[in-house]
Amino acid sequence: MDLCCDSPYLAHILAGAEELLPQPLTIYRVPYGYIHRPNANDPTHIFRLGDQAGVIPSFTGDGMAIALHSAALAVDMFTKGADARAFHRRLSEDISGQITRAGWLYRLASMPNLQGVIFSGMQLFPASLRMAARLTRVPVKSRL
Repeated sequence: MDLCCDSPYLAHILAGAEELLPQPLTIYRVPYGYIHRPNANDPTHIFRLGDQAGVIPSFTGDGMAIALHSAALAVDMFTKGADARAFHRRLSEDISGQITRAGWLYRLASMPNLQGVIFSGMQLFPASLRMAARLTRVPVKSRL
């Protein structure tokens, strides 16, 4: 598929561009577990959203929820006059727990010697899947 044929705007943007590599680079070492921690040097007008604010392991399926939550929270706080530092503090409080727990689950599930035990446990206790999902979601109390 040629994206430039499908999108005149993209064709315009890329007009005259030269390929630098024979094929696209792959995403490598996604920083799972990253959570932006606000500090005094952060610009007060730049609001980090989605993966710029926090990166949850892909298996949880909650990356998009974090992106949407961060966008809704940014709009809410910006319209109330809060700066980016206040937003980042609040967002960090909202998503730190879920990202940390998802990171632990990701690391445990990545250990070959534990995978059989984990999957057997899920078969014996299906409710454990519901609990794992709940522990890796944006908390209800944080939702707008």
